[in-house]
Amino acid sequence: MGNFKDPIEKEFEALLFDVKYDKEQFKEPETIGLLLYRLAKEREQTNRMLAHINDMLNQITQKTNQSTLSPTSSLAEAPAEVLLPPKESKMLLPPQDMKILEFVAEQGHVNAEQVRKKLKYKGRNAASARLNALCGRNVLRKTRVGRTIVFEVQGRA
Repeated sequence: MGNFKDPIEKEFEALLFDVKYDKEQFKEPETIGLLLYRLAKEREQTNRMLAHINDMLNQITQKTNQSTLSPTSSLAEAPAEVLLPPKESKMLLPPQDMKILEFVAEQGHVNAEQVRKKLKYKGRNAASARLNALCGRNVLRKTRVGRTIVFEVQGRA
C-alpha cells in the first residue's frame, strides 16, 4: 500500500503547518504590534459606520415624527387618534380576553401572575399566553420591569 495519504490528511497537515507558523510569528513583538494597529483601525472604521447608520436612523425617525405629529408637539401631547387604532378597526375579542382587558384597564398594569389569580387559572402559562396574544393584536403593550413582564393597555402613556 505504501505512503498513500488521502487529500483530507494532506489538507489537515497544511492547516497544522499554518497554525504552527502563526504561533511562532506571534512571539515577535512587531507582529503583535501590527495586529493591534490593524485591530484599532478596524474598530475606528466600524465606529464610523455605526455613527453613520445611527444618523440615518435619527433622520428617518424625525421624518416619521414630523409626518405623524406637528414639530412642536411631543408624543404625550399627541391626540388620541394618533395613539389608538381607528374606531372602524374595532376587533371582537373572546369573553376571557375582554375580562383580561377590563382587568388591565382597571389596574393600570398587570403581570401574568395577577391575571392567573384573577381568572383562577391553574398555571401562569395560560395567563401569559393570553396576555401575549393580546400584545400580538396590539391591544396591550408589554414592558420588562426587573424580572417581571408587565402588560398595560396600548395607547396609555
